[in-house]
Amino acid sequence: MKRTAWLLIAVLCSAALLYASEPTGDKDEAGKGKQMSGWLCSSKCVANTGSKASCKKGCSEGGDVVFIDSKGAVMKIENQDKVMSMAGKKVKMKAAMKGTDMMYVYEIAPATY
Repeated sequence: MKRTAWLLIAVLCSAALLYASEPTGDKDEAGKGKQMSGWLCSSKCVANTGSKASCKKGCSEGGDVVFIDSKGAVMKIENQDKVMSMAGKKVKMKAAMKGTDMMYVYEIAPATY
């Protein structure tokens, strides 16, 4: 009887440890974001044409850097220090969405044409 009880305790402890090691279910966090490409632009240089946004050429106004994807959607960037040096350039990056219009950038590189 004692042997069965100890075996049951061992199985329950192993199941608890296996469950604790599972990812939280947030695919972006577990995989460090998804691959994206688009333009980084100052928030003051975004031009809306219809339902699409684009970055004004030659604009050098200040403001937070935002990401404009290929569909013209604008997303704010949580970690501004990582993207400031690439403002005004086409980039590819790995980022995780934080809500509907905010993202966190993990990796960034200039896009090759």
